Amino acid sequence: MKPGTRKRTIFALGVLTLAAGYWFFHVREPAYQGRSASEWLENIDPSGQGSRRSRMGRGRSAGYAFQAMGDGAVPFLKRHVEIPFWEKWLTPLADNSKSIGAVINRQQALRPRAIIALGLLGEPARPALPALQKAAQSADPDIAAPALASLARIDRAHLATLRDVLSQTSHPQWPVAARATVWLGADALELVPQLVRAANTSDRTIQMQAMNALNFGFARVDDTDFAPALIALTLDPAPFVRGWAAMRMGSLRGDLPGVVPCLLNVLQDRDAQVRTFAINSLKQLDQPHHLPEVLRALGKLLDDPSDPVRKAAIYAFAERGTLADIRLLTETSDRDPSMSLAISQAIGRIESRHTGISADMPGLNPSRQP
Repeated sequence: MKPGTRKRTIFALGVLTLAAGYWFFHVREPAYQGRSASEWLENIDPSGQGSRRSRMGRGRSAGYAFQAMGDGAVPFLKRHVEIPFWEKWLTPLADNSKSIGAVINRQQALRPRAIIALGLLGEPARPALPALQKAAQSADPDIAAPALASLARIDRAHLATLRDVLSQTSHPQWPVAARATVWLGADALELVPQLVRAANTSDRTIQMQAMNALNFGFARVDDTDFAPALIALTLDPAPFVRGWAAMRMGSLRGDLPGVVPCLLNVLQDRDAQVRTFAINSLKQLDQPHHLPEVLRALGKLLDDPSDPVRKAAIYAFAERGTLADIRLLTETSDRDPSMSLAISQAIGRIESRHTGISADMPGLNPSRQP
C-alpha cells in the first residue's frame, strides 16, 4: 500500500471510529428534562468535600434525574464504570496527543460520578453489581470508596460488610470503607458508632480519617432523617458517641420534633463533656417556644460540679438569656467567685442584645478561655 493511501485509510478509520464512538456514547445516551445523562453526572461532586448543604442540592437533583430515567440509565452508567479496551490502548498515547488525552481524561472523570449515580439509582442498578464489585477492588481510593458505598446502597448485605470492616481499625480496607460513608446517604447513620469509636483510638491516622468521615459525611441526609438517628445515639453506652450525637444536634435546622427534649435529657448525662456538648447545641438551636424550659434547665446547671459545664451554661445564657435572667446570674456570681468574670461578660452580652448597646466581650468565646 502506498504511503499516501495508507495515511488516508488510517484517517478514514479514525473518522469512522470517532463517529461510531459518538453514536455509542452520545446518541444512545438517556436523557431527562432535556439534559443528557452525562450532563446530569456533572451535578455530582466526586470529592465528597465542601459544603454539606450545597452538595445535598446538587447531588439530590442528579439522583432524581437518574431515578426518573430508571432502568434505562443502568447500561449507560455501567458502561462508564467499566474500563473499556480502547482506554487501556489509548492511555499510553495520551501524553503525545491532546485530543486523545482529552478523551481519556473525560472518561476517567465520569467514572467515579457514574459509580455514585448507580448508588443514587438504588435497586434498579442491581445489574451493575459485578462492575461495582470490580471497581471496589481498585487501588485508587477515589474509585474504590464510592464503589463500596454504591454496593451498600443497592444491596444491604454490603452495608453489613462495611460495618464489619469499620469495626476493625486494623483491617486493610478500613480507610477506604471510612471514605465510603460520605456517599452512603441515610444508611451511613448506622455506621456512626463505629466511626466515633475509631475517632477515639490512639492511632492518629485512623483518628483523622474517622473525623473526616464524620465531618464530611451525611452530605445527602435530610435533617428529618438525621435527627432520629442522633437522638438514638444519645443512649449509646460510650460517652464519646453520646457526646458526638449531642454536638451534631446543634447543626440541625428547623423545628424538628424531639430534638430539644432529647438535649434537655442529655443535660443530666453522667459525663461532664457530654453535658457540655448538649449545652452548646441548645445555645445554637433557635426554637423560641422551647426557650423557657431551656433557660430553666440551664439555671440548674449553674451549680453543676463541673467547671466547664457551669461556664458553658453561662455562655448559653449570654446568647439566649433574657433581662430577667440577670438576677439569677448575679446571685450565682456571689456564690461562685471563680465564674464572676464569665458572668459579668454574660450579663453585658444579655444587656447588649436587649438594649442594642454594643459591648466588647471577647471572653464569650469559650475557645479563648484559659
